[in-house]
Amino acid sequence: MAWKIISCLTSGRISGVDIFVIHLTEELRRRGHDARILLTRAGKDEADAMPLPTSAPIETLPPDWRHKRRYRRRALRNYLLAQGPCIYMPNYDFCHSPISARLPESIHTVGILHSDDPMHYDHVRQLGRFWNRVVAVSDRIAQTCHQLKVPAERLRMIPYGVPTPSLFPERTTSVDAPIRLLYVGRIEQTQKRVFDMPLILDRLVARGVPVELTIIGDGPARAMLEEKARHHFDAGRILCMGTIPNNEMSARYREADLFLLTSAFEGLPVSLLEAMAHGCVPVVTRVESGVSQVIEPGRNGELVDVGNIETFADRIEDLFRRPERREELARSAYRTLTGGVFGIATMVDQYESLFDDIAREASSGQYRRPAPYLGEVWFREWQFRIERNWGRLTGKNRYRPPKS
Repeated sequence: MAWKIISCLTSGRISGVDIFVIHLTEELRRRGHDARILLTRAGKDEADAMPLPTSAPIETLPPDWRHKRRYRRRALRNYLLAQGPCIYMPNYDFCHSPISARLPESIHTVGILHSDDPMHYDHVRQLGRFWNRVVAVSDRIAQTCHQLKVPAERLRMIPYGVPTPSLFPERTTSVDAPIRLLYVGRIEQTQKRVFDMPLILDRLVARGVPVELTIIGDGPARAMLEEKARHHFDAGRILCMGTIPNNEMSARYREADLFLLTSAFEGLPVSLLEAMAHGCVPVVTRVESGVSQVIEPGRNGELVDVGNIETFADRIEDLFRRPERREELARSAYRTLTGGVFGIATMVDQYESLFDDIAREASSGQYRRPAPYLGEVWFREWQFRIERNWGRLTGKNRYRPPKS
C-alpha cells in the first residue's frame, strides 16, 4: 500500500533527526510512497542551520514563523486535513505537535522519541495517548517509555538506518602521518561537551602524538570553542569547516581515521552510524542510550566514560601506535553497518510494516484517538495552563483555544 507521509522539521538544523528524516523520505519515495518534508519554522535564523537537499520535496508552513503559535498550529492542522488520509510525524517540532489531540482519525500520527532527553519524554507523556504509534530509536528510550506507561502494543523500537557503501572504503594507515580525528554535529556544550575536545588534544600533544581534528558543523558554542582552542587552531591541529550538506559527507568520513564524540547523552547518533559505514573508527562516550547497541568495545570501536579526558587520549594514542589494530576495527565497524539492523533498507521495511499495522487498526476500529479531557490544555507551554487556572479563580477567562 502506498502512503502519504508528512515529516515535520523546524527550519533545517544540524541534527541527526534532520538527517534521519532526509534518509527516510528519500527511501520511501524510491519505494513509491508520497513522502515529503514540511518545515514549520522556515526562515528562522538558527545558530546551527543546515542546508537541506533537493532530492526530496520540501514544503513550508504558510504563516511566517514570527506569527503567533495559534495561527501556525491552525495552519498545520488545515494543511494535514487537506493532505489526509496521511501519516503525520511531528519529530522534535514540539511547538506545533499539540495539534495531535485535535486531528481526525484519517490523520495517523507517529511520534518518534529521538533522544534520551527529558524534552522527548515530556513530549510522549503529554501527547503520546493521541498518537497511533510511539517509536523509540534505542532500547534505553523504549524502556523509559514502558516506565511512562506507554502501552506495549503501541510502542515500537526502530533504530536509525543509514546508507552504506557497497565496498569497504580503503584508507591509508601510517605511523608517520598524524592521526585524523573527525567530529560531526552541533557545536554546543550541554549535550555534546565540545570543550572536551581541545583538552583531549592537549593530552595527545603532550604525549608526542601528532593529531589533526576536523570539525564539521556549527552552533552557539563555536566562538567560545575557537577561543578555548586558539593554540590548536593556530598550530593547524584543528580545522573547523562549518556546515556541509549531508550528501557531501562521504568523502569526509573516508578521509578520517577516528570519529570523536564526547557527548553527555544521545539517542542513537546518526553521524556515528554514517562514520562506521565508511570505516571510520568510533571513539565515543559510553552514554546510556543508543551507542551501546552499536559499539562492542575493542571489536568495532572504543567507549569512554563521559568526561574522562585521559582515557580518551589513551585510546587514541593506542590506535595511533598500532595502525594494524585501527584497520581491524575499521573493517569491523563497516561490517556492523552493512546488511544489519542499522541499514536503511531494514529501517524503512520496519516503518512500512508500522504504517500497515496502523491502517489495519484504523479500519477495524481497534484504535480510536481519545478525545481530550474536559478543559485539558493541549498546548505544551505552561503559561497557558497558568492562565486557564487564573481564569477559573477570577471568572475572567483569558485562555482562548484557536478556532479550527
